[in-house]
Amino acid sequence: MSPWKQFLQMFGFGFLALCLIAFSGCNKVPTFGELTGGEQPEEEAETPVANPPAVNSEIPANPVAQPTDPPPTTNTAISPEQAISYFEFNKNTNTDEQLEKLRNDLGENTGAVTELDLSLTGVTTRGIAVLPEFENLQTLNLANTKNLTAEFAAEVAKCKSLQTLNMHRTTAVNDATLAIAVAGIPSLKSLDISYTSTTEASFEAIKPLAELEVLRISNTPIDGTRFTQLRKTGHWSMLKEFDASISNFGVNGTPGLMNLKNLEVLKLRKAYMTDKGLTALKTLKKVRVLDLSHNTFTDAGLVALLPLKKIEILELEGCKSISDASLNVIYKLENLQQLDVNFTGISTGALTQLKAKYLPNCTIRYSGGQL
Repeated sequence: MSPWKQFLQMFGFGFLALCLIAFSGCNKVPTFGELTGGEQPEEEAETPVANPPAVNSEIPANPVAQPTDPPPTTNTAISPEQAISYFEFNKNTNTDEQLEKLRNDLGENTGAVTELDLSLTGVTTRGIAVLPEFENLQTLNLANTKNLTAEFAAEVAKCKSLQTLNMHRTTAVNDATLAIAVAGIPSLKSLDISYTSTTEASFEAIKPLAELEVLRISNTPIDGTRFTQLRKTGHWSMLKEFDASISNFGVNGTPGLMNLKNLEVLKLRKAYMTDKGLTALKTLKKVRVLDLSHNTFTDAGLVALLPLKKIEILELEGCKSISDASLNVIYKLENLQQLDVNFTGISTGALTQLKAKYLPNCTIRYSGGQL
């Protein structure tokens, strides 16, 4: 073959190879032998896989569905701790619905609630009807509730574990409802019925409360007659605190205070206390807090306080009939820590001397300030 023909043959095969690469998208450039039908390239040996993993080809005839975890459930019950914080957090907005929700949320833990503060709320008798289900309820505050009806008292009486009941300014409280409410809770230890419609007959209603330690009955139309009569038969001998302020208790009630050996706090502010009335106080040897402010007794009447050596707080504000002469008694009260003689006839000079010589650790409030 002539050199010219060989050149044309090689050019033709080269052109053909370029066309095959362009149109086939092959990544490997063919050899001259492959294009001319000559030697074929050796096939690359496959790399053997060492120890191939076994494949389980057995498929059960009836596949069993694998159990799956159930979706998370929401626990609607709340712990006793949450129950307590629930009512602390919402103490000014408690309603009947909230009481029912609390009961439902607690489930079997209703006994964990021992204290409920429903003061200043719109709770009605419907809400009070839930309370007996809190079987261990010991403290109940219904102060300043305005929407209760007379039927609430029977529901309160079912709260057998109650020890403290506050019904201060509760509009539904009167002699009749009081008698119903306390009839079922004879172990009550603290009762507040101040600023209610109760009268002297209320003492008859609370007569069964033999374990009573705290009684607050201020700002009610009482004169103490029935109190004194019942005290003669030994009632309320466990009293530790008694408050009959803003009443006529001093007219006939003070004899009933005699020999209350456990009494520590006595408040008779604006209670028509006279010199004669003060004489009944001399037997109250454990009294630490004594409020006799805004009464009409004189220096002579204060002599009855001499045996009360444990007095720490003495309120005499507004007692305009006492003068410097009263300090002949006061300076002997060696445990006195607070003395209020605002708006009395005691002079600043006498108080300064009292503080300097006899009661250096006592805070004295008077019309000119504080010593």
